[in-house]
Amino acid sequence: MTLEETYESLLEGINDPGVFKAVFMAGGPGSGKSLAAKKLGFASMGLRDVNSDMAFERGLKQAGLSLKMPEDEEERRDAVRVHAKAITGKRQTMYVKGRLGLVIDSTARDVKKVLNQKMLLDKLGYETAMVFVNTSLETALDRNRTRERSIPDKIVQDNHKVVRANMGKLQSAFGRANFFIIDNDGDTKDLEKNTTKVFPRLQSWVKKYPDNKMAKAWHGALTMKPTKLAAEFEHPIEFETRLQEREKMKSFKQFTEDAQTDQLKDRQEREKEQLAKKHDAENDKDKLRLTRKSNAQSEGAVSPEVMKTKEKLYKDLKPQRKEFETKYGKDKADDVMHATAMNMAKKHHKISEGRFQTELDRQLQLEYANIGQYMRAMIKKGQQMRRRKASNTKKRMRSMKSGKGLQRKSLEAAGRRKAKDTLTRKMMGGKGWADLTLQQRFNVGKKLKKKSGAIAKLAKKLMPIIKKERMAKKAAMQQKKNKDTKQ
Repeated sequence: MTLEETYESLLEGINDPGVFKAVFMAGGPGSGKSLAAKKLGFASMGLRDVNSDMAFERGLKQAGLSLKMPEDEEERRDAVRVHAKAITGKRQTMYVKGRLGLVIDSTARDVKKVLNQKMLLDKLGYETAMVFVNTSLETALDRNRTRERSIPDKIVQDNHKVVRANMGKLQSAFGRANFFIIDNDGDTKDLEKNTTKVFPRLQSWVKKYPDNKMAKAWHGALTMKPTKLAAEFEHPIEFETRLQEREKMKSFKQFTEDAQTDQLKDRQEREKEQLAKKHDAENDKDKLRLTRKSNAQSEGAVSPEVMKTKEKLYKDLKPQRKEFETKYGKDKADDVMHATAMNMAKKHHKISEGRFQTELDRQLQLEYANIGQYMRAMIKKGQQMRRRKASNTKKRMRSMKSGKGLQRKSLEAAGRRKAKDTLTRKMMGGKGWADLTLQQRFNVGKKLKKKSGAIAKLAKKLMPIIKKERMAKKAAMQQKKNKDTKQ
């Protein structure tokens, strides 16, 4: 891929519709969230669906299990659910890393969980909204009974009551402007009318790029086109490295594009590979650390009775290990069995899974930790650069005041530089040293080594002229200072 193609690919990513936008779909079982989301056309807005239900249903069909959720299939069904969540977790990890638009499915039963996800997304620069699909209890029960994958009426009734009670809290958290209510008590035509009313406002909100520091910084990092170095890094966390590369390139400003293209490409590829390996290794370490922490918290939060039940259920699953190995592979079979046993134990003791951290929460926290580390590094670097600049300015001023700038060694060095440049212009038809390519500098440098005597003589003649120029500059500085003091 050429430099221009690389840059254009970055522009395509940041200009994707729906970046930095997240829509929460809320409503109880049987409310028709999936159909409402389809009618709203989130896919056309560039928003990606974050919902493990589709992978779960597909897994049930592949495993030959009933979508009516019978009790005798609970053990095998839990294994499929764990696998579905793992697949969805990998997909949503890529979405969040690219800051792509999200549609997050939620019953809105657990307000704390929803608000925690919203807070993490806000910190990453996302703007969030909620679409609340409102139905009566009778309608929800009727729809649940006729669905291919249904749940008991008791669960529908309990969830409906809690979700309706949480509506006010959610509206207050998201704000009236970003809280969209869709009534879905009628037929499909009524739903189309209601979604048509909401669609223009929701589409306008999605199209508008967020006005916050994090989103602007991300956009600025990815759309900045360097003059010599390709914008090869795909993540703003690596923006500091890009800045360092630009500083290194300042010493090569005078090189032509043709002379440095091959060298730059090789160098970029090597550094890109090194950075990718380092970034992946760090991510793996962080993910492992967060997973272990989460597991410890989850297991620590349950009672010893739950853990005893889990161990017993795990032993009961061991005769079926070959089935797990066939389905998930030898490496993952044991993890899936442990996860299945824990879920079954929690259900047996009536412990809600909503209390524990989700994969999306962990990914959002990881991303926020990374971006926070990057911002702290950038702030520290800026402070160091400002201190260094101030120190160098003071040194120059002291040098000029004390007359060190007029010392013989300094004049001799300046004379030699000017002498070399003068001889270079004679040999290259008016081109100075700064105007030469790398190959031309190499050839001229060989010739100048043979003219050391001529350079020394010419430098001696030029020293009085340079001294006179420096004295004039010093006098001008002193005059300006006196003028400022009088004012």
